Amino acid sequence: MSELAHKWANEATQWLLTYGGVVLACLIIAIVVLGLHWLWRNLPGHWLVSILGILGLMVWAVLGSPRQTVTGWIWPHSPAPWEAVDAFYYPDKSNPTIFIGNPDVGGLAQCRTWASSAAAKQSDPQLERGDYECGVGYLTTQGSLNRYRLTVR
Repeated sequence: MSELAHKWANEATQWLLTYGGVVLACLIIAIVVLGLHWLWRNLPGHWLVSILGILGLMVWAVLGSPRQTVTGWIWPHSPAPWEAVDAFYYPDKSNPTIFIGNPDVGGLAQCRTWASSAAAKQSDPQLERGDYECGVGYLTTQGSLNRYRLTVR
């Protein structure tokens, strides 16, 4: 019986991790829509405020990055369920141009495990000479540098 409860708890946790952010994003959108509706009903010249609000959201959708922004609101210090985590180990922490990379390791825990393993292979298991980073949510490459939504240690 306890095994069944444990399995159910794991499945419920996984469901929340996967879909909880989507539900939260829908709630944020609903609050914005209700706020615009309230402005439209209660302020004089309400049609102008509504049009400006809708135009503002459209400009944000076209010129900005709504998915990245909302992801930053919901998961400010961790990867969203759909984001890849890339691992980087620097054998010499004073020289970040030399590194060993591993794309899409799965998550932050796997990134840290991989970095520890890479450090041990370089005879630096305590990371005294080297360092590592976990890149969350790849954005773009600028020159030889990758930009990520979040860089975590």
